[in-house]
Amino acid sequence: PEKAGRKVRRTMLTVGLKYCPEQTNMAKPLIGYIKATYRGKNVEEAVAFATKKHKERLEFTSSLSTIQKKKSDLNAVIAQGYSYYSYLRGLQARFRIAKSKAGWGVTLNPFASKVVRLQFTWTDSFNAALTFTSYDIEHEKASILYTLASVQSYIGLRIRRENAEEIKQALHAFQGAAGMLDFMETTQIPRITTPKSGDMHPKLLQLVKTTMIAQAQECVFEACLPNSKLSKAVLASVAMGAADRFKHAYDLACGFHANQWLAKCRYPWKLHLQHKMLCWQSAAYYHLSRDTMEREEWGEEIAILNKALAIIKRARALEKPMRGGGWGQAKKYVALDSNEETARNLEASVVKRLKKANEENEIMYHATVPKESTIKVSNPNPKP
Repeated sequence: PEKAGRKVRRTMLTVGLKYCPEQTNMAKPLIGYIKATYRGKNVEEAVAFATKKHKERLEFTSSLSTIQKKKSDLNAVIAQGYSYYSYLRGLQARFRIAKSKAGWGVTLNPFASKVVRLQFTWTDSFNAALTFTSYDIEHEKASILYTLASVQSYIGLRIRRENAEEIKQALHAFQGAAGMLDFMETTQIPRITTPKSGDMHPKLLQLVKTTMIAQAQECVFEACLPNSKLSKAVLASVAMGAADRFKHAYDLACGFHANQWLAKCRYPWKLHLQHKMLCWQSAAYYHLSRDTMEREEWGEEIAILNKALAIIKRARALEKPMRGGGWGQAKKYVALDSNEETARNLEASVVKRLKKANEENEIMYHATVPKESTIKVSNPNPKP
């Protein structure tokens, strides 16, 4: 989540950024290998190329530290990341790169007889105070994919979502972040045979990926909301789809490993996800009540509104713990302010309509109010 002080309201989370606290000198071991192994005019070109790529990596890792501080060109950062990722694949094809400090290393080049040792250090995406160092180039590739997913989520976060085109762009950005994490989880992580950083645990990757999918579903709802052709029942179904996805993310956050790791995070991720889940559940029932009102089912409307009110009150009860969680640092984040504002507005809408519905029913309709347990919102996509 971005810190407060921005003019744009945001309720979304990002994939946590990883930083390079120690700038790896990739050029030195590669140049040493090239000069010791090869001869001729191509050596100077190879040395110049290695030096150039080292500088590009420095520029890429340096640009990551500016993302939260200024409006950097995130698409340019992504381009830098892809270029560096391709360079890493090229190194694997040409050099025998060690997987550990004393390991022999592996290569796709049968003629590479000497070992190149490269050291990579990154911070943890949930807590920048934690660092992890690896010699495995496959781990470095996974770190780059994670970073690209993070930058992709920042693109979605910065979009204002004030019109259909912006909502579509944000939707694609969060889907892209989820897709990058899925590729990393299913394709890149299995290639790592050395110890991995804690934020690459499968359960944490699933948690972050599911959160991105849930936020993409939020964008779907925002796109549907202005469409007067859609029934209120359809809006309720789309809202419940977002609630179900946030519930899936919240369930993952409650898992043993994720719960332990999130305790080290400065932001109250688990409470945020629970709050969003409850808000979307309440919103789904609120829109369902509008559908029953249009169909003049007055008793059902009151029962649904009562259920929406009970759920949003549960969400509001989480707001104080959210402010006090995560080492007392949560107050710095604008996501909490916008979440609370959304919950207040929703609660006010529910209370206002419920009061009027009760008055109308007592004076005019005298309809029987069914039990809240009989009220359900259909969801066309029940599995997140």
